[in-house]
Amino acid sequence: MTADTAVQTALIVLSVAVSIQTIAMIALAIGVNRARKQAQAEFERRYEELLTRLEETARPLRQAADAVQQVSNRASAAIDRVDHAVTIAGSLAALPGNAVGVGAATLAGALLRRWRRRSSRPSALPASTPRTSGRS
Repeated sequence: MTADTAVQTALIVLSVAVSIQTIAMIALAIGVNRARKQAQAEFERRYEELLTRLEETARPLRQAADAVQQVSNRASAAIDRVDHAVTIAGSLAALPGNAVGVGAATLAGALLRRWRRRSSRPSALPASTPRTSGRS
């Protein structure tokens, strides 16, 4: 074997090895891309499951917060009506010779205003924020 044949054989072997390496890298790239797509699909599926569970868990809490808000609104309206009635009673009690009635009406009005200030403080409950997704 001459030097030229040895060099040609070495070049052929090197070319075959580089070709095999290129084919292996292309196959690896295809495999990695498929694995990435499968992982992304699995992640999205689990994320949707988590959102569904979270929504199912939060729904009763939102309903409870809404119910508390409704009760609070009704109580506030009732206090407004009682305050109005106390004001009218105070006006009627202001007629001459009725000092005890005036004192009672004034005290009741002050107590109602103080209670209203306490009950009108913001609550620690989160506001109900409906989701805007297409699910119900």
